[in-house]
Amino acid sequence: MTFPTEGSDPPPRVSDVVGKRSIQKKAKRATGEKMSAAEALTKSQDEPRLERVTEDVVEYLSSLTVAISSLLDPEGIIFGGGTSKAGEALLKRVRERAEAHAAIRARLLLAKLGSESMLYDALWGAGKMADAR
Repeated sequence: MTFPTEGSDPPPRVSDVVGKRSIQKKAKRATGEKMSAAEALTKSQDEPRLERVTEDVVEYLSSLTVAISSLLDPEGIIFGGGTSKAGEALLKRVRERAEAHAAIRARLLLAKLGSESMLYDALWGAGKMADAR
């Protein structure tokens, strides 16, 4: 289990692989249809073309899950952002792939705030910094 870096200099950032724009672009190339990242990941269960183009997303998220679990041993890992709208369809694939490589004790969860979760987290962090001054 490795992070995909083929032909990339510099290596891709997480958002380059698992971000909604990246997934939308790959899905459109594969199907000719415009769809959200969540739709592409959800439909990938039944559509081989989409399963192939979302494979690197699942591989990358699984690698990150194993790395975070190994290093920090958290009780849970929360998935937020636009890609997380794929819900259990995404988490199921990530769980299966990650568990094949390591014993993952952390619960994989979806952020209740969905794609807004990162915005709220950034605002919370900014508020904490302002309070500290």
